[in-house]
Amino acid sequence: ACRQTVLRHQLEHETLGKLAPSLRGLPTVIWKRSIKTYLTLSLTEMRALKTHGEKRVGSVLEVFMTIHQLLMNVVAHPLYTLRIQPRFVGPVDQWLRGRLVEPGWTPHLQDLRQQLALPLLNQIAHDAGETVHRLACGRLGIETEPEQVRDLAAGLGVSRARIYQLLMMCTQMMEVRWAEAGWMTGELVRRYRSIQVDDGCAHFCETLRHLLFSDRQLASFPVVKSTTHVGPT
Repeated sequence: ACRQTVLRHQLEHETLGKLAPSLRGLPTVIWKRSIKTYLTLSLTEMRALKTHGEKRVGSVLEVFMTIHQLLMNVVAHPLYTLRIQPRFVGPVDQWLRGRLVEPGWTPHLQDLRQQLALPLLNQIAHDAGETVHRLACGRLGIETEPEQVRDLAAGLGVSRARIYQLLMMCTQMMEVRWAEAGWMTGELVRRYRSIQVDDGCAHFCETLRHLLFSDRQLASFPVVKSTTHVGPT
């Protein structure tokens, strides 16, 4: 039944990481693996795969079950399609797109924190846990002044390399949860560079982009030059 639900709504090419209830229960090495990988396998065949113990198999089955529970009573329509995405994506996406097509708009720092950074950080807390969430907040300066990596390392009693490793999880998570956001945050950075206003927003946007979105994500979308169209062409 779960397989049929996936096929009925053509979700087999989505990644496990994008649709998993939480990334904490899903091994990092299969975050970007497509659902199609497991679609035709029986439970016995799945367990026979290399490195697929009970925990990994259980996490894969949880993704299938989540999709099924969401869509088992939804009838596929020939003219429409459903898009499943983490709940935080919709409001942030709408806010970003709406602001970026607004000629001459530049956000205030408080808007950036409330409408953009905090929803993303809340998702990090859900997917990675409190330690990574606290480190990300510290780097951005959400509750205090932005903290240096050496200070974060001293606070946790670990090496700077370990802090970088933990912070890298933020980028890895956003690559599977909401990869499209990379180009939009890149647009914010470009907008601030063009107006050259030194009010803290430019630095905040730069830090946010480097923390959550890799250069590879940003480079995968074209530069938007028009104020009337935002997004990949």
